[in-house]
Amino acid sequence: MVVDLIPGPTPRQCQGMSSEEYSQKYTAPHEKLLLWLGTIGIKKLVFVSSGGTVYGQLGEKRPSREEDVLAPISLYGESKVALEKVVGKIPQGVSLRPSNIFPIDPNYPKPMGVVGAYLKLAREGKPLQVFGDLDITKDYVSDRDVARAILLALRSAHSGVYNIGLGQPIGLGEIISAFERASGHPLEKNFQDVFSNDVTWFCLDTTKARRDLGFEAKDHVLKWISELRI
Repeated sequence: MVVDLIPGPTPRQCQGMSSEEYSQKYTAPHEKLLLWLGTIGIKKLVFVSSGGTVYGQLGEKRPSREEDVLAPISLYGESKVALEKVVGKIPQGVSLRPSNIFPIDPNYPKPMGVVGAYLKLAREGKPLQVFGDLDITKDYVSDRDVARAILLALRSAHSGVYNIGLGQPIGLGEIISAFERASGHPLEKNFQDVFSNDVTWFCLDTTKARRDLGFEAKDHVLKWISELRI
């Protein structure tokens, strides 16, 4: 059994990079690895993709379903779509599309996602960086829930693509308000322009993962923030 957690530059990190450069450095070598794994008779391959980027900006505000048309607006998302296609050719292949991941361990050494970054900044007394406005809305899932989803996928006889998330749209303003309540005081905010390749609204429909894998997120990001010591 193999779990593929190989990272690539995030949408913000690949700003200014050409599609050809990204493909040569990251996507093409990764595709070769996946194709090779498909030839050696592994029992199961679980590839961790990205539910926050592969769908792009939907024309309507509703949870994204696995059968929706994929329209990524970042090189990162495009790469994940290309790699999912390779995994889809492997009979025992599963692609998981997690939403924005936050660390269940509040002392995780490296900030993970916007929630991990805000925790670090709040503890250091530094301004929270807001790219866009407080209406930016996303789905959040803990790293612990993602780990549970991976284990369920490894044990399941099912293959295919699955959304992994809480299944609830949560605004950035709600996230910041929760941090302010946990801190006991208002937090300074530094507003900047939103990145052109950043999805500003998404939520994942996890019905399929619940049905086939028995997955349901147990950790709620707002509850997690409310229990923090800042």
